[in-house]
Amino acid sequence: MEGIPNLIGLRLEEGLATLENNFKSLNVVIKEYTIPDDFYKKNLSSGTKRIVRQKRSSMNQLELVVFSFNETPEPLL
Repeated sequence: MEGIPNLIGLRLEEGLATLENNFKSLNVVIKEYTIPDDFYKKNLSSGTKRIVRQKRSSMNQLELVVFSFNETPEPLL
C-alpha cells in the first residue's frame, strides 16, 4: 500500500478513521505504551490517546504506537 499518510500526532480515533476510509485492506496493529503506575501516583491512562509512531511491518500491516497524553495540564501545586 503506497501513499499511507503520516498519522503521527493525530488522536487514535482520527488516525483509525483515516485508515478505515482509505485503506480498508490494511491490517492495523496498535501498541499502547504507558508510564509506570506509581509515576506521580495517579491514573494517567484517562488522557487522550495519540499516535506517536507508525511503522510498516509488512506489505499489508501497519503498526501504530500510541501513548496517552493529558490534554489539560493540572497545576503543579
